[in-house]
Amino acid sequence: MINKNLYKKYVRPNLKNFEVQEYNDFLTAESRQLNPKYLQYIKKHGLYISLTTSPVRLKKIGVTLSIILSIPYIKKIYINIPELYRNKEKYLIKDIKFIQEMSPLIQFRIIKNDIGPITKILPTIKATRDPNAIIISVDDDIGYPVSLIIELIYCSIRYPDTIWTGSGFIWEEFEGTENFDRKKWPIRKPRWTQVDVVEGWGAIAYKKRLVNIPLLEKLNKLDLNCKLSDDLTISYAFAEKGIKMRQVNTKYYNEDSTLLPFDYGLQEDALHRGAGLGQELENANIVKYVKCLDIINNYMSKSKRKSKRKSKRKSKRKSKRKSKRKSKR
Repeated sequence: MINKNLYKKYVRPNLKNFEVQEYNDFLTAESRQLNPKYLQYIKKHGLYISLTTSPVRLKKIGVTLSIILSIPYIKKIYINIPELYRNKEKYLIKDIKFIQEMSPLIQFRIIKNDIGPITKILPTIKATRDPNAIIISVDDDIGYPVSLIIELIYCSIRYPDTIWTGSGFIWEEFEGTENFDRKKWPIRKPRWTQVDVVEGWGAIAYKKRLVNIPLLEKLNKLDLNCKLSDDLTISYAFAEKGIKMRQVNTKYYNEDSTLLPFDYGLQEDALHRGAGLGQELENANIVKYVKCLDIINNYMSKSKRKSKRKSKRKSKRKSKRKSKRKSKR
């Protein structure tokens, strides 16, 4: 359970009455007890939580953070924010200090330019030194069962070459993309519990060595639709590298388990409602994903053709050098 003063100061003011019971249930959900082998891994490599937020939500994220802080294994919680949100809006210093006062584990990392929702994870991955450290990204408006976060830790250690999430989907089973053209994705249709796309709202467990940082940065810059579709660009980068992505499905957390989207995250500034696109859309994610994926495919096709031409030129130069050496003999 969390400290009563923290609850009174950071949690209760931001919870609706109907959210209180589920919040309490998440804190007390039955969780796995990690054995010494897993605890030693955490001690050696580190466990970090990473997220981002907006100026209007900043002072409210104590609700999500309070659940995370109840987990004893965490080394640091990094809150990545740009100097100006969407390169326009300032964060209030008093709100930053307010959240910092929750715990010495909380550290703000301020980046120069707003790179979109991928701010929640990319700066933390780039700054992490240990390639095997576990970095779990969370959303600023979701209540997570303690059991899910612990399962993400457990699965990441037991299956070290896999990316884990509490929520993901397969394209052909996602509402709006049932007729998905599989040629647009780097891998064949996976079998459950493997997924095509890991969803940030369900939390995602990363290791730096599994992330193709240059490709991820490039995909994020291709277009506004891609910049606002971090789940898609992140998942594409993993799929392109052949990294498996799986949804947690254990006794302690499975597809019948629930997450708690807090009411303050369901307003018009939510990405799934079209925030950032300049218009409110009921199916914003589908619209963005379809457009972004076409742009990614065009970019990857051009990159591969360019790479082939470069390889051919290199092969010709190598062949010429061999011919010259033979003629000299």
